[in-house]
Amino acid sequence: GSGKSLAMNMEIIRLCFAYPGLRAVILRRFIPELRDSTEASFFESLPPELNSKQYVRKLGGHVDHITFPNGSRLEFRGAEDPDRFKSAEYGLIAFDEVDQIPEADVKKILQRLRQSSPLNGAKLPRGVRMPNLSINASNPAGKNWVWGAFVEGKDAAWSDASVHLSTSLDNPYLPKDY
Repeated sequence: GSGKSLAMNMEIIRLCFAYPGLRAVILRRFIPELRDSTEASFFESLPPELNSKQYVRKLGGHVDHITFPNGSRLEFRGAEDPDRFKSAEYGLIAFDEVDQIPEADVKKILQRLRQSSPLNGAKLPRGVRMPNLSINASNPAGKNWVWGAFVEGKDAAWSDASVHLSTSLDNPYLPKDY
């Protein structure tokens, strides 16, 4: 209701176009939630003029990845086994509902933020480097590890994070009875 998924999706799309050849991934703890919620909201966020301009590959009943016209690739993955990312190199890692993933797993996956050159021979503008950043969307109910790490700043590992708090009440487009 607060628009966090829309904001995350729009920033992912922006970054995929700003950095040709970016390898990005959207993660959710389990594939069913990824397929039913995250993928659906991503495609609702995608501007209609882009719908026919990217290549979408489905695998196992859900979207495996999207390849944008500029060579950027956005993968959709479950985060239930962080060891499966051991050899991956990403320039952008986005966690949808990061609070549902154990903090140790998040930190392990974030070690894969190390893309140095664009995919598929794409060229970055002169002087531009791959971003190597993470976007995390969450409803940290109960003031869990996400709340402690990002809002209260209890863990120095997250000290360079930027936090944007909002509630459903901040969304002027929701029906009044929501």
